[in-house]
Amino acid sequence: MRQALRHKSMISILARTRRADIVQTIRGDRDDLQKFTHDDLRIVRAMPTMGVEAHESATLITNRGTREEKLVIELATWIFNQVGKVFPVSSEYFDAATGMSAFSNALMALAVQKISQKAVSEGVPEDRAIAIASQCFRGMASLMLSGTTPENLKWSLSAPGSITGQAISNLENSQLSEILERTASTAIARARDYGKN
Repeated sequence: MRQALRHKSMISILARTRRADIVQTIRGDRDDLQKFTHDDLRIVRAMPTMGVEAHESATLITNRGTREEKLVIELATWIFNQVGKVFPVSSEYFDAATGMSAFSNALMALAVQKISQKAVSEGVPEDRAIAIASQCFRGMASLMLSGTTPENLKWSLSAPGSITGQAISNLENSQLSEILERTASTAIARARDYGKN
């Protein structure tokens, strides 16, 4: 298998496995190490998100590599651009970005679930409640992807007496900010631990 992988291009989507670990597995023991040059192994890390199923993935791809790996990075970027957006990231913060992505997916799923459950209890049909909440998130995300900052959105939504402004105030006065920061920190730390181990 090791010989078969020589001069091949690999795109790894193993979130918990560092490139160095893949290299070590392929190269094997010290005797085998001499059979490989650095250029024999063209490995690029990529981490797509669940949105890939809807062509809305936020795929992380390492942005550095050997001269030969640059071509693999270009190929991986082209492939994952077909199913969403690609974000080139440095290996120094690849694991942190992976943790952030995982947390963002978890937050979105839980937020839509809780919001739609409350709407259902007020008489909104479940499928309609989920669709409305999801589209609201999608619209806000689209604005931020086009360059509007979260701070500007908060400001524009916080007109005195508005429902959205009151919701922002209630959220900021709750413990939500602390919970979000703590949970995001935990997800990032866990991803970094996987990267080290």
